[in-house]
Amino acid sequence: MNPKLADKLPYKILCRCSVTRNQLSVQWHGAADDIPASLKDQIDAYWRREIEETPKRDYIFNGDLCRLRNWQAASGRLTLELGYTNYKQLLYSNHLHETAGQATEVAFCARALGISAIVVTADKQFVLMRRSQAVGEGPGRLDVLGGHVEPVAHLVNGVPDPFFAMQEELLEEVNLRPGQMVCIGLVETVVTRKPEMVFACNTREDARNLLAAAKDHGCPEVAELIALKNEHDILQSFVATQMSNFSPSAAGCVGLYLKYLEETNVRE
Repeated sequence: MNPKLADKLPYKILCRCSVTRNQLSVQWHGAADDIPASLKDQIDAYWRREIEETPKRDYIFNGDLCRLRNWQAASGRLTLELGYTNYKQLLYSNHLHETAGQATEVAFCARALGISAIVVTADKQFVLMRRSQAVGEGPGRLDVLGGHVEPVAHLVNGVPDPFFAMQEELLEEVNLRPGQMVCIGLVETVVTRKPEMVFACNTREDARNLLAAAKDHGCPEVAELIALKNEHDILQSFVATQMSNFSPSAAGCVGLYLKYLEETNVRE
């Protein structure tokens, strides 16, 4: 990719890999990081003003999330160092970064670890979603299916498990139990510095059945599902023409997947 073009993208790729569940290691730091009282007051005030005192209070709540403290990809393995954060801190962190702009260093960054699924159906369709208005991040934007790693709900053998979290999110959003899942890397949004763990998933369902089942399932976070042919050039062209309609993290996920297709010679 042209370096000048890469500089204009809303995301950057942190690492590329092809990691199964057995090749992932998670180091879990369960205690919350210390936050100065003055910063905590600012976070609470923002939450009250933007959520509790608006209609959003009916569908957005402050859930516990996992913070990506560090990561390492080496020798065919991926190691994640995770700590604690929450949705209130995430929204305030996004607000700080979006207000300050890319060139300004801000005092706080939640770095809540998102999880995103590149879902390919049995009839070789690539599945996107349009986010509903009932979400705190990117309402109405094009996105891939996913969510966040949660420190309690996604705990396996004493540590948060991103693979289990991804399975649970797909079940919750579109009632889908995926087949094979492989982590293909990490991306990060440029402005908010929010990391995303990206999975390539397949399903035995064809696109028509999956879209119909998701509509019947009626997840409030999903406005609609969209199916595109899982071909490199088609996906690349769609992202290029629709970039302004994508959430930055989703653009990063698809960008990473295109490189995954190139490297594995899976051009349908």
